[in-house]
Amino acid sequence: IFIHHDGKINVCGIPWTRIGVTRQHEVVAMFDTMCHLPKILQGEYVPAPKAFKDDYNAEYPSIYFKSSPIRNPVKPGLGVVALSCSKVILADGRQEVVKIAAVDLNTSRILMNHLVCTDPHAEVSDWHSTVTGLFSWKDMEAARKAGYKVFKGWTATRDALHKFVDKDTIIVGHNLRSDLDALRMIHGRAVDIVKVVE
Repeated sequence: IFIHHDGKINVCGIPWTRIGVTRQHEVVAMFDTMCHLPKILQGEYVPAPKAFKDDYNAEYPSIYFKSSPIRNPVKPGLGVVALSCSKVILADGRQEVVKIAAVDLNTSRILMNHLVCTDPHAEVSDWHSTVTGLFSWKDMEAARKAGYKVFKGWTATRDALHKFVDKDTIIVGHNLRSDLDALRMIHGRAVDIVKVVE
């Protein structure tokens, strides 16, 4: 990602333009109409896409899940946040987040770009190395020693994300329910690109 002095952005050779401050409220309004759940249900889980239904066979203890915080008028969350998590599959079938990226959709500001180390002794059945770039927990430790930011577990990651996201924030992602499950996060005000395509 290259951000030029004139405000233009170039991502993988594709030019992008930041959204002007005067038009940012229109972006939030547009995504508001695309949310999958009606307003009354937006405190619930975002529905899983049909295309990935076979990926939702692992169970996470419900006691670990936490809803996004209520909007604080003094320090409100952002309007629209794009979220992406890279995950590994543990021996018990659960997915654990090992990388998180979050971007403020209105300003293109990178909010989070971190590695996540939940349990360095956990047995991993699939590292998804082509996506995560990791082959073992030693890679995570090497990245930490090289200066990369590493969150200690999904709890710390979710708490950091909640500094930008509250109940009124719209989260945009791809197969978003999977990312939110890995973060043990309840958030129904969302737009899943897979569900939009479906």
